[in-house]
Order: sequence, then C-alpha cells, then structure tokens
Amino acid sequence: MTTTLSAQQAPSLACASPASREKARPRSKYKAQNEQDRCVACGVCVKMCPKDAISILKGCYAVIDEDRCVGCGICEKNCPAGVMHKVTR
Repeated sequence: MTTTLSAQQAPSLACASPASREKARPRSKYKAQNEQDRCVACGVCVKMCPKDAISILKGCYAVIDEDRCVGCGICEKNCPAGVMHKVTR
C-alpha cells in the first residue's frame, strides 16, 4: 500500500544552511577590541577565545573577527598585557 501526501500535508524538507542559521542568531551588544600598538602578540587571547574569533596578524598583534566575536570578555580577563577590552558594538 502506498500513501500519497498532498503538498499541504507533506513535511517541509527545506532546512536552513548552517551559515544562514548563524546569521539569524542575534548579535551580542558587546565585542572585543584591542590596542594594537600595545599588543605583544602572546596568543593567550587566541587560545582562550571560545569562538575562534581572534588571530595573530603576522606575529605583530591580535585581530578580532567581529562576525565571530560574541563579546564574552574572556580575552579581556586573560590578556596579560591588558590590551583587550570588551566594548559596545
């Protein structure tokens, strides 16, 4: 026996892609920011960031990917040079 569903009865198979789900997520009102001229590029913030939003540019200073940053402040709390700051977007 086969069952045929009408278009109204059939479950929707369209799923949002992971990228579109990420964009739909509400952004935090905070973001990380650093004083690049004082950054010692130690990498502590890179290791501590739960969202992999921070990288070290050419061994000189930390760079924050604002699209990935959730403004949690972990980098600020762990920065030995005191150059990472949690600021309003």
